[in-house]
Amino acid sequence: MPVFKKRNRIVSFRVSDEEYLVLQRISEQLGAHSVSAYARHLACRSLERHPHEPFSARLESLSARVEELHRNVAHLSALITRLEIPN
Repeated sequence: MPVFKKRNRIVSFRVSDEEYLVLQRISEQLGAHSVSAYARHLACRSLERHPHEPFSARLESLSARVEELHRNVAHLSALITRLEIPN
C-alpha cells in the first residue's frame, strides 16, 4: 500500500494472541505490508463509508437489518414447510 500522506499521529489498541494471528493471516493473504497497515486500511475505509454517522447509529442500523433478515428467513422457512410433501 503506497503512502501518499505524511502520518504523524499514532493510534494503538491491544488484541488477544488469537485476534493478532487472524489479523496477521488476513493481512498476509491480502498482501498488506504489515498488520498495522491492514488495520489502518480497515479503520480508514470505515471512516470513508460513514464519515459523519456515529458508531451507535451504524450499530442500530445493522441490528435492524439483521432483525429484518431474521424475519425473512422465518417467513421463507414457513413457506418451505407448507410446500413439503407429506410421506
